Amino acid sequence: MPQKLTDALWEGDIKKIKRLLKKSISGVSLDEFNLYKYSVKNAKRIDYQSLRNNKSPIGSGAIESGIRRVINLRFKSPSCFWYPENVEKLIYMRGVLLSGRWNIMIDNLKN
Repeated sequence: MPQKLTDALWEGDIKKIKRLLKKSISGVSLDEFNLYKYSVKNAKRIDYQSLRNNKSPIGSGAIESGIRRVINLRFKSPSCFWYPENVEKLIYMRGVLLSGRWNIMIDNLKN
């Protein structure tokens, strides 16, 4: 059963997922079952078949690697010493600045 669910997920076949879940779970409403609710709500995002066809990335590895590299390059360089609580604030502020939301943050701090 888990392999069939996995195959249906990779195919983006929400109807098949629903059928398989109905078969495997008795006494529980599908609306209460988190996997089903997630599948229905995010059907467009989990359409892995079209992502594969478009050669789009599916995992979060590239983003995680980029974040790790930025943090290592900017905050873990030789002769740099930071308090952990200060680094978190600096990372947040850098993200706000690079996303073009600096003025919004400043306005929020004023209020």
